[in-house]
Amino acid sequence: LLTASDPVPCLKSTIINVTVNSTPSITIAPSAPVICAGAIQSLTAAVTIPRFYNMTTSTGNAIVPGTTLVTGSQGDDVTALITLPFTYEAYDVPYTQVRASSNGNLQFTTNNTSFTNVCPLPASTMGVAFHPHWDDLHTGRVATEGIYTSVTGSAPNRIFNIEWRAEYFSPSSSAIVVNFEARIFEDQQRVDFIYGAVQNNGVSASIGVQSQPTAQATTFSCNTGGLSSGLGISYVLLPAPTPPLLVTYSPLTELYTDAGATTAYTGTPISTVYARPSVTRTYTASHTSAQ
Repeated sequence: LLTASDPVPCLKSTIINVTVNSTPSITIAPSAPVICAGAIQSLTAAVTIPRFYNMTTSTGNAIVPGTTLVTGSQGDDVTALITLPFTYEAYDVPYTQVRASSNGNLQFTTNNTSFTNVCPLPASTMGVAFHPHWDDLHTGRVATEGIYTSVTGSAPNRIFNIEWRAEYFSPSSSAIVVNFEARIFEDQQRVDFIYGAVQNNGVSASIGVQSQPTAQATTFSCNTGGLSSGLGISYVLLPAPTPPLLVTYSPLTELYTDAGATTAYTGTPISTVYARPSVTRTYTASHTSAQ
């Protein structure tokens, strides 16, 4: 939330979507587990940076209707297992099945029926999941409601459409209709959310993608609304950073840039250094992502 003011005073605030880069993990591999004082050992750091999804939006989109009702998808707080028509990768992991929840999410690693959405994402109980409209919904009040699927295109460029025809939960029919779909793309780490009728504009929903194992999430909104008919939200996994991923080592004491340990290391980013410790020392490597 950004808030600005001037001396008049006037006040203006607006909400912007922010994606936070993931924290890199670094491991240092020594050339030998134990060395004698004065011996030379190489230290090579490996940097792993989790990839995250970039988000873009568009307008004027239309839902591709589902044609097949998913068995077990009609009801309140239910999930249904869907076998995908092609192997699909999310956060670099391949999947052949996904669970669709009546409460507006797709779960690749969990089976969570919770109707209470989490803000902010990621939800610790959801693992790897897509949330086109996570809220307290009902997909079985009338016979035409439910979760429906269809496939468009041909291999290797198919799109699997998963459509929700639902309403907000209430003890009796709420008549507040929500219609949306998730579209997953063959041979791409991409998912699109497309919205039809969303009478409450998602004001009490979590909308985004997440990978709880790596504490990653890219969020469109969380209990703030912003949905409208024809809105499209596209999430595409960004490319991995281009190697080499260099690090800086500390302390600089008894570190060198060459295998003969003749040129002292001065703190310049590098992948491998050479240690010739005269006493027991602990070295630390750090990396700042350019993404």
